[in-house]
Amino acid sequence: MGVVCRHEYPLCFINLFHGERIAYCVYILEQLKNQFPNHDVQVMYDIACVLIRHLKAAKRDDLLTKFSFAVPVFHAYGHTAECQVLRNPRNISGYGFSDGEGVERLWSYLRQ
Repeated sequence: MGVVCRHEYPLCFINLFHGERIAYCVYILEQLKNQFPNHDVQVMYDIACVLIRHLKAAKRDDLLTKFSFAVPVFHAYGHTAECQVLRNPRNISGYGFSDGEGVERLWSYLRQ
């Protein structure tokens, strides 16, 4: 699993020992919160809607208030209409024209 900034510069990678699990995302959010304590951070994640539900159930208001969440543009089509509207980066302030597919492009490049 990887994290890239808006300009697709890699920030961190973690090994997935047990497949992709929501706990890995929570760990990365905690690391980003510590690394950028004075910044508002926008997060695009393929299943941001699931992550938000998890954070609410776990009462992680510290992470919910620190980050805003969106679903990457090309992943949105697999989500419900409600999620597509609520989590579309074009509808959320601060995302600009970022499509959220920087990690996908990085994986594609690394596979060459």
